[in-house]
Amino acid sequence: MDTYKAVKALTAVGFTESQAETLVTTVTETIGVGHEELATKTDIADLRTELQALEIRMMRMHVASVAATVGLVVALIKLLP
Repeated sequence: MDTYKAVKALTAVGFTESQAETLVTTVTETIGVGHEELATKTDIADLRTELQALEIRMMRMHVASVAATVGLVVALIKLLP
């Protein structure tokens, strides 16, 4: 939110500068999100890359788990009379 522009827009429609500043400050604090807290396109791209890497690691772990389970089942079948 461009607070300067918001204050100017509010004063243009009749708010005093003090009222406009108070309103903009209250809204900004209530929303709790300043520009520095918003994710940028780069942040989102980095997160996407991290999630893709995590997905690959999880898939590898899943394949290893399935292979180990199959190996265990085969070994148990061979041990049965």
